Amino acid sequence: MDKKLKKILTSVIFHNLRIMHGVTPQDTYIYNYLWHLEREGEEFFDTYHLGFWWGSEHRPKKIMEIGPRSGTSLIQLLSSFVEFKGMRVVLFDLWNDGLCTPELIKKHLEHFSIPTKFVEFYTGDSKITVPEFKKTNKDKFDWILIDGSHDVNDAAIDLENTVDLVAEGGVMVMDDIKPQPLEGMDLKPVWENFKKKHLDEFEWYEDFHGKGVGWALKL
Repeated sequence: MDKKLKKILTSVIFHNLRIMHGVTPQDTYIYNYLWHLEREGEEFFDTYHLGFWWGSEHRPKKIMEIGPRSGTSLIQLLSSFVEFKGMRVVLFDLWNDGLCTPELIKKHLEHFSIPTKFVEFYTGDSKITVPEFKKTNKDKFDWILIDGSHDVNDAAIDLENTVDLVAEGGVMVMDDIKPQPLEGMDLKPVWENFKKKHLDEFEWYEDFHGKGVGWALKL
């Protein structure tokens, strides 16, 4: 993706982040993203950029997220939509940080005039809730974001538990694949191992001009 498009997307992303910060000022994520922007400059690219761009280009109807937290990534994706017919969104999280809840996500969505009637919330450990969900689910998903536990074993399990849920032409996205020594995180090997295992099933892409985002297009 060229710098000009990245720059436009960055403007959209920070517009949305400012609005969310105004609704929930105790959430300081915007400052983390300002730090990344200052470091990366015009090359800055993150899951939020990918979400808005992918939403505007592909309009995914069936959406799954593991680790939506306050709904920021979902809002970046859905704020690119013109309308919301035939949507289904399923969200899995512990919501145990003392701030984020399904109610907060609904509040944020409503502030952006995004309907909440098609959003489903599953509370608990995704290693348990996702397999339980799959017992009755009949859908394949056009967008699956893995951004839950950053423990390497948990993240690997989340990828494997959802890989069979990606629709043909759909995309699987993993956030934070760039090694982050200060935070004690390194999910790049998890992503690389997942890629090796499913190499022929997807087209693979990465961008490391931020926290690192990998995405795989289902063939």
